[in-house]
Amino acid sequence: MWAGQSVCSDNNQYCLTLQKSDGNLVLYASNGQVVWQAKTNGKGVTRAVMQPDGNFVLYTDDNRPIWVIKTERSNSFLNVQDDGNIVFYWMRPIWDSKTSDVSSMQSNEARVLYPNTKLTAGVSYSIGQYFFILQADGNLVLYKNGAPIWNTGTAGKGVTSAWMQNDGNFVLYNDAGTPIWKTNTGGNSNALFAFQPDGNLVIYVQTPSWDRLAGYNHPDYKDHRGPGQGWCIGACGGAIISLPF
Repeated sequence: MWAGQSVCSDNNQYCLTLQKSDGNLVLYASNGQVVWQAKTNGKGVTRAVMQPDGNFVLYTDDNRPIWVIKTERSNSFLNVQDDGNIVFYWMRPIWDSKTSDVSSMQSNEARVLYPNTKLTAGVSYSIGQYFFILQADGNLVLYKNGAPIWNTGTAGKGVTSAWMQNDGNFVLYNDAGTPIWKTNTGGNSNALFAFQPDGNLVIYVQTPSWDRLAGYNHPDYKDHRGPGQGWCIGACGGAIISLPF
């Protein structure tokens, strides 16, 4: 985020602006009222960076850090919400297939299954040397270079669909609607399922680490989400490109 740019809430009632005139980071209401500010005016700030380590830092042109919010969580992003809160979230993994091999990455694309969406039997997806499919026999299988490296062991059990549910649980169902296999990750609303370029299957949940109103890290993972997620800075638009299934 460069001086002169803004990040606004979905309802456009609040905008977080890095002012070009004085380098101050300011949250404005739509009526022009200052709601919050970092008080960095006159200190030479020219950009705001959501770093890979999860820290949000205001820098000068000569790379001097002037102001920082230490979330210390990788895969973090900033949201300006419709309620005027500024919240930093990180993508907290709550389940994975334990098949990660970072050295095998041949792409920067990930396939993402968002809440209340499903996979249908017979449909497959490829990322680099990895191939992911809910087979016609009902088995959900991840292949690497043509060889299976992970599966749900559900062949012959009548599975016809896989759902990423709103409650955060990823479940395989038969035609009668009976659950056959699940990740047991319920109770995590707005979680998502990712098929990553490193060959790992991961369920992530957006977890707050800092917000403007409380102003501290949330070790209890209390949900401070307000209505509207707004435009964000960080993992939401980072090096990994998220494509829907």
